[in-house]
Amino acid sequence: MHLDWTFLKMSHSDPLVMAFKDGTIKRASPSDSLANVLDLRARVSMVSLVSYLKNAKDLFMLREPVISFAGQTLSTLLVSRDKDMQKSMEIAVSADTETTKWYMSNVLKSMGIGFKIKPSEYIEVEDLLNEADYALVIGDEALKVFSTKLKILLDVGYEFLRIFQYFPLYAVSVSREENLEISTGWIADADHYKEECADRLASRLAISTILTRKYYGNVRYLAESSTQNILSFVRRSISS
Repeated sequence: MHLDWTFLKMSHSDPLVMAFKDGTIKRASPSDSLANVLDLRARVSMVSLVSYLKNAKDLFMLREPVISFAGQTLSTLLVSRDKDMQKSMEIAVSADTETTKWYMSNVLKSMGIGFKIKPSEYIEVEDLLNEADYALVIGDEALKVFSTKLKILLDVGYEFLRIFQYFPLYAVSVSREENLEISTGWIADADHYKEECADRLASRLAISTILTRKYYGNVRYLAESSTQNILSFVRRSISS
């Protein structure tokens, strides 16, 4: 075992990384973060919610930190170049969007929309839209869309909250060790870095600081009462 933690290589985790103390860390894609903890290269990894549930027999979930959003997610978008929503849609989706894909599928089903998922090796929105008329984009690639003329059809996280009344939970912290005890004070400290991270993100992506501050303002790292509810909701759906 070489690492204490693997954090996701996504902007929502930047404040957590800045607040983290007393350990060795690495940032990785959701798939690599999962592999790190399963192979014992990391003692703890943050992984996507759906990935955790699919590997729950081998992993133990820590109470926190988590990645959830209270309000607009802003970084989970269904987009097109110019097409409106249709009763039947083909949607290009990159490999590292398992949890957001699950949320989108449930949102679209609740809206009575038929859809076909087209798996893609790409993450950039233009590449995805070259493969299908519609694309699910996440993270920085989704935030960049706000400075383009692409059509934003759904904020998937917000629509899930609106329809199902659960804050969308995207990532959880897991370990191969049962009853692992960790210090937790640093997790709350992450909130103090949100404004700095928002300014850096706006500069890096050339988007509005109003947008990035709203983005970080909605992200939650500490488990709330709704965390267990959404966890149970997704678990029941995946296991059924």
